[in-house]
Amino acid sequence: PFERRLYNGIIMGMDFSEGKRSSRCYVKLDDPHIEVKIFGEDLNYHYMCRYGAVGDTFGHKGSTVEIAPRPGSFSEIMDDSEIPSFRAGQRVCMQVSDYAEFHGQRSRSRWIFIMTTDKSESRVRNSIVDRDDAEIENDTEEQADQ
Repeated sequence: PFERRLYNGIIMGMDFSEGKRSSRCYVKLDDPHIEVKIFGEDLNYHYMCRYGAVGDTFGHKGSTVEIAPRPGSFSEIMDDSEIPSFRAGQRVCMQVSDYAEFHGQRSRSRWIFIMTTDKSESRVRNSIVDRDDAEIENDTEEQADQ
């Protein structure tokens, strides 16, 4: 079977309102440098649960800092330990899953993306966090030498 490429990125924001607008996450990819919109309904379908905001939402779009599966929304065949929660600023992996084509409504056709945290736990080399950690290690070594 064909294995699709994984893309590393960071969650920039999430809108999970209870209104008409669909729920979505915005992920900025490391390479290529683009922002991708991942729909909550696609995550719901893939993980066989229903995602919702954790805590308060802000503004009319339902902006939130964390999403998780809603209690009781898991399918019996899914192990709830396999279903990830997501938060703004978190590193994730993203993969193209499928293409949804709406005949007669071409403007609604779109690529379907799925994100996971499983393969994204290792940090990107030369990120700001890595540079800060390296500076702290160097300072500690210099102090030990003195």
